Amino acid sequence: AIALLTIFPSLPWRYALAFGIAIIVYDISGVYITGLIIKLVSSLTFLPPAVAIIPQALAAQSAPAAILGLGDIILGGVFLNTAKMYSAYRAGLLAYVVALTMAYMVVIVTHYPVPAMLFIAPLILIATWASAKEKQINLYA
Repeated sequence: AIALLTIFPSLPWRYALAFGIAIIVYDISGVYITGLIIKLVSSLTFLPPAVAIIPQALAAQSAPAAILGLGDIILGGVFLNTAKMYSAYRAGLLAYVVALTMAYMVVIVTHYPVPAMLFIAPLILIATWASAKEKQINLYA
């Protein structure tokens, strides 16, 4: 899994933080304010490549099939590379798994699509920050 991270760029902390905030604003706008992302995904007549789908048979009975988009995978990799830069890879990977679990649980409870990046970006960045602080690594150097 670590070898796959080489295909994703590494971002210094301050750029990863700014990028994470921008992605969250984009997802909130696209899903909750304008609904454009929901319209786009629901109008697709094909499945895009590199999309992970949890079929309804494996999903919770109360939730439809869950889709993990390419952006969630790629951008998650970018944030994991940032964690790796600051010796926080394990903390970042754990945060990624927790974020995906939290996003899926919210879908189950709300019966509404939830951008996983709303959980991925903050949790990986917080884990990176906490791990770097514990190891006394300066994120702004």
